[in-house]
This record gives sequence, structure tokens and C-alpha cells, in this order.
Amino acid sequence: MSDRVIFPLQASCGQPGWSDGELAEIRAATEPLTQSGRPIDIGWGISDEGDPWFAVTDAASGDPVLHLTRLNNSFTAVGPGLGGALHARDLRTLITESTRRLLLQNASPPGSS
Repeated sequence: MSDRVIFPLQASCGQPGWSDGELAEIRAATEPLTQSGRPIDIGWGISDEGDPWFAVTDAASGDPVLHLTRLNNSFTAVGPGLGGALHARDLRTLITESTRRLLLQNASPPGSS
């Protein structure tokens, strides 16, 4: 007998968690944050409701930088540097705009935001 436990990862909308392509796209889009000198940690999973999420945190402080989720075939990004929640039907559009805003924030002199 095995001690292995299998949890279903099927989302309520009929989609599984992030696809390999979506994860690759998200990770590629967050790479400029690392290249800008900001050490980050990433993690992803599936909420209790079955919706995939992806989190980027500051590696030094553990503070949230960016949180992405897919709900009902729409994508949402939230984070302290975004100026509010961003929503899009296209993942690439959402992460491109999120990363652009975060890089602008990183480039701003202290106290200018």
C-alpha cells in the first residue's frame, strides 16, 4: 500500500491550473524584475476554489510584489506597485503591463511614488 495522496487539480471552470505555456510566459515576463536588480521569489498553486494563482515576493523582505490569478477565463493582477487591480482577458497583455508598471516603480527615485 502506498502513502501517496492525489488531490484533484481541476478548476471549477473546467480548466486545470496554469498550463506549462502560461507558466513559461509568466516566468519570462517577471525575469526583467530580477534583471533590474530586485531579488524575487516566485510561487504558484491553486486556490481552494480551484483557481490558479502565481505570486512574486521580494526575496529579502517577503513582501508581496505581484499576484496573478485566473478567474472564469479572465486574468487579474494585484500588487502594491500597480496602482490598483489590473484585469485582462489575455495573459500576455496583463503581465506585460504589470511588469512595465513595476519596472517604472523600481526606476523612480525614492519618495517619488
